[in-house]
Amino acid sequence: MVIGITGGLAGWTLPFPATRADREATDDPRLSIAERYPSRQDYVRQVRTAAQALVDRGYLLTEDLTWVEEGAARRYDLLRGTTNGV
Repeated sequence: MVIGITGGLAGWTLPFPATRADREATDDPRLSIAERYPSRQDYVRQVRTAAQALVDRGYLLTEDLTWVEEGAARRYDLLRGTTNGV
């Protein structure tokens, strides 16, 4: 998917391709989600680790960790075209 830029860049997302085949089909030079993360669990683990670092530095509240982790899992499912991690 190619998104044209017609205005400011605030608030838009250009997701990574879901798979290597998707990446190659669109000539996207960025690694796909599947190439970056071996599994949904690995992705969520990496998000959790990064979020915990933000808590440790005072940029994120501890009570927001679950919200961040759940949101990351939902976005992974959406961008990989899966539901509930399947």
